[in-house]
Amino acid sequence: MSDLAKKQVVILDLDRTICTYSRSKEEVLMRAFEECGLESFFTIEAFEAAMETFEGDDAVTTKSDCRRKSCEALAVEHGYARSIGTELGEVYSHRWRYGPVEFLDGSETALSMLADQYELSLITNAEEAVQRPKLEHLDIRPLFETIVYAGHDTEYKPHPEPFERALQERGVVSDDALYVGDNFESDVLGADAVGIDTVWVSNESPPTDAETLPTVQIGSLAELPSLLGV
Repeated sequence: MSDLAKKQVVILDLDRTICTYSRSKEEVLMRAFEECGLESFFTIEAFEAAMETFEGDDAVTTKSDCRRKSCEALAVEHGYARSIGTELGEVYSHRWRYGPVEFLDGSETALSMLADQYELSLITNAEEAVQRPKLEHLDIRPLFETIVYAGHDTEYKPHPEPFERALQERGVVSDDALYVGDNFESDVLGADAVGIDTVWVSNESPPTDAETLPTVQIGSLAELPSLLGV
């Protein structure tokens, strides 16, 4: 393992690494029912179970598609028109994607400390229209020298393209960078595939069949400054 403290650039993920939605999925679902003028007729548990059945469907290409199809199926199951489910799924997706966010514990301070010593970049799996309002709400957009909206500017993580673009825009090679994220597949495997050392932000164990492991694992972004000697 290289000396992580000597890296020039720290590249971060956004959702569940720096911030999280300040409303639970259940709260968003209840608001969607209210906005559609409906009494709630399924629970968040039923919604998530329905989503699991559609996640392997080749015709479902986005999370929004999955939410919509799940709501349609649940609407029909409970005797409602499919169109009711369509509207409910679209309202839920909008409220979830554009809902308010808040810093995870300690991440605001950690970002400030890191920005004093490193160039910071961001790679996030969503289009700019969804993620930029989060950055502005948290007032952290100026901290990042480069932002790659994967799925909009490039292919989604874990495809190599967003990582390669972040390196190119900063004019550094993979050995000069450190990548920090919470998703094992998208973040750890994606960054490792292009030779970037990784910090996995998770309290879980790596998959038992994983052939690649993170360079280091921490429980939260708040632990990163001390790890790097900041």
